[in-house]
Amino acid sequence: MIVGLAAGVSVMVGFRVVIQAVNVAFEANIMAVVGEAELQLTAPGGELAVDMGALAQVRAHPGVAAAIAIIDATVPRADNGEGLRLIGMDFSVDRIEEIYRVSIAGIDDPLELLNDPKAILVPPGASLQVGDTIRVVAPTGPTDLRVAGVLSQPGALGGLNQPVAVLDLFAAQALLGLRGDVASYIDIVPRPQTSLVELRSQLNSAVGATYDVDEPLGRAGYRERALSAFQTIVDGYVLMALMVAAFIAYSAISTAMVTRGRMVGQLRTAGVRRSEIRLMVLGEAAIIGVLASALGVVAGLALARVLSDALLRTMEIVYLTRLSTAELTATSMDIGLAFAGGVSTAIVAALIPAQRVSQLDPVEAVSNVKNEYRPHGMDVWKPTLLALVFWILLVPVIYLESAYRSQVLGNVAAVICFAGIACLCPAALALVSRRLSPVIDRWFGAAGEVATMHMSSSAPRTSWVVGLIALVMTAIISLGGVFRSFETSAESWVGDYLAGDLTVSSTHTRGGWLEEPQARALLETIAAVDGVESVDTWRLIPGQDMGGVRIGIQAVSKSFLIGENYARWFVDGDVGRALRDVREGKGVLISESVTRHTNVSVGDVLELTTPSGRLRVPVSGIVVDYANDRGVVLLSADTLEKWWRDDRVTRFLVRVERGVTVDSVRAGITASLGDESAYKVLPVAELLDYHRERLYVAFGSVDVLYTVLLVPTGVGLLLFLFTNFHDRRRDIARLVGQGVTRKQLVTAIVLELGVVMIAGLGLGLGGGFVSGSLWVKYHLAYLLGWVLDFGFPWAISLRGVSTILGVCSLALLLPLWQLRQLDVAAAVAEDA
Repeated sequence: MIVGLAAGVSVMVGFRVVIQAVNVAFEANIMAVVGEAELQLTAPGGELAVDMGALAQVRAHPGVAAAIAIIDATVPRADNGEGLRLIGMDFSVDRIEEIYRVSIAGIDDPLELLNDPKAILVPPGASLQVGDTIRVVAPTGPTDLRVAGVLSQPGALGGLNQPVAVLDLFAAQALLGLRGDVASYIDIVPRPQTSLVELRSQLNSAVGATYDVDEPLGRAGYRERALSAFQTIVDGYVLMALMVAAFIAYSAISTAMVTRGRMVGQLRTAGVRRSEIRLMVLGEAAIIGVLASALGVVAGLALARVLSDALLRTMEIVYLTRLSTAELTATSMDIGLAFAGGVSTAIVAALIPAQRVSQLDPVEAVSNVKNEYRPHGMDVWKPTLLALVFWILLVPVIYLESAYRSQVLGNVAAVICFAGIACLCPAALALVSRRLSPVIDRWFGAAGEVATMHMSSSAPRTSWVVGLIALVMTAIISLGGVFRSFETSAESWVGDYLAGDLTVSSTHTRGGWLEEPQARALLETIAAVDGVESVDTWRLIPGQDMGGVRIGIQAVSKSFLIGENYARWFVDGDVGRALRDVREGKGVLISESVTRHTNVSVGDVLELTTPSGRLRVPVSGIVVDYANDRGVVLLSADTLEKWWRDDRVTRFLVRVERGVTVDSVRAGITASLGDESAYKVLPVAELLDYHRERLYVAFGSVDVLYTVLLVPTGVGLLLFLFTNFHDRRRDIARLVGQGVTRKQLVTAIVLELGVVMIAGLGLGLGGGFVSGSLWVKYHLAYLLGWVLDFGFPWAISLRGVSTILGVCSLALLLPLWQLRQLDVAAAVAEDA
């Protein structure tokens, strides 16, 4: 019981600690660069979307002491592929060293950086000295940056938990291949005694709807919502783990009450009231809950260390960003919730046994300890009707979840689904037992009769073991279903839509799977290679705000917008007309996820904030797309260049001429680009492998959850087999005395466990299909955003079945050992 409860508590603590650490690290990452800036101007139009024209508006306000445009980007180093964070600053601003609390060694005047666009400053401890060079792979191509100075006092930049280089703002723009005078954001330092609230309000009015002025941590809002969504998902699985723990606790407490029947009878005859008996049982359960919670907190901290890297990679891949974790510590709230969860689960599990044992007849309990609390028969209809109530209740909950896009109701629906599956356990056991008992009796003779008799006498307890197995299988299939659905949907999309014969992209990702954008000029180099028929471009910019939803902007070349690429992916709209509208800049396509989260449909007019102002454009069609969690707006590359002033390319999609081998063109492109460490040239099969590997990384925490779930399963099976044998040892001894051999008893134990396994696994497979479908079709769509088709995880299900069968085989060793150690004479004489 303690192990089962501790496993559930450890999942709760482990995930909370990791998610909080990620959130703290992200906040620190933002605050590390702001220095004395108390406000920031940002654009809802995605990355590098602040037009420098806004800088003059901000500086003109009398309450602003200083305004500094900042470029915050990452480029890979050519030597090791490690990301180098570039901070572009306007060093012509007075007090810049004071504002960012930095001092520079090796350079007399920061303005000297303006004379050398390749000059950078590095923090101390970077293993670099003045005069050293760093080769980076920028969108404009491989470039050597020269260390012109060292930040002897890194000040605000000292908190960055990654390699960093500071350079002039305009040099950063040139290095990144930006078209137009743009920045990532503008830091704002108010004058002394200026009201921050009033200044923010006035600046927001001045810049209009194009930009947002907020405190620096306001930029963390999306990440906080993302972490909240992950926390909600985790909470759902924590509830499931606690339900499994409750099953184990119920079985353990029920067994304890059986062995203490005589003691309870003696207490009742001594005048102890029923209410006091109930309090005694519940109090003992609470104490066990406290001990289990303490163990769970310790195990949770260990689990957090195992989970931290896997969950960080998951967040990076899902949200296309780079994250680094902070110190993993459990807060007082974490510990409080852990103890509340563990103790309440133990008490809830003890309610029914406490009520039943308090109703024992004192005389019967004292006179016949072996029968005082052994249930005979099993009520199947009541729990089945309760399951029906849960399934009926599930319908309005899912409807409300869809109507209000509620994350919380998703967890409510998941719990109701699990509860409904649990209530079907008696019916599943009764059905399997009824079907198999005649076969068992006919094929196995005396051993079959013993197994049938034992299953009948311990049916209520056995049904809880069926529930334990069923719930674990349901959880495994639910987790595996999400993974399988991602895998099948993404592979189809990448292979059929996103790929040509070859794809060319950077070897460096900005987080997760999305590669860093490259200069459009590479198109001419690639197109000039012998054997290349055509080259299309594909660009994804995550971070576009649309009505409070963070979507992506996806831009493709006009030649890519042809029917054969997009016809099968259309959900709504006339394919030919819609694609023509997009090519001509008269319309856009949106993905299903955008429709799901914004209620925008074909014919509606979108308003998008861009560095060039507000873009109003009608929706011409709805398509399937998996590039961004909350969906994408798809437009032409020309429209992106016009409004976002960005012509960079994420991937070049290459078609090879007929009669020319893909390998020869691949070699030619690689030779033309000249730097294999900077660019990757992949055929379709390798591109699919790349995305498949990213998916495996994204779901790395699934294996940890899988293992944590199997721990209470094994404990529950051991407890069931141990107590079943212990409670029936006198009956077993009598059977031996009547001529039943130990070999037949072993067969009976195996048969009984086999029936339990068939009922539990069968119910788990069916319940997993229902639960997995709900997670993919509804919960996941509102928690993370993707609209996927449910794919049943056959391989993962088989793995789960095999693992549980293996656990059962090991658990069988315990009753076999007990049978071997059984003293028949002593067992028959016991309590005579």
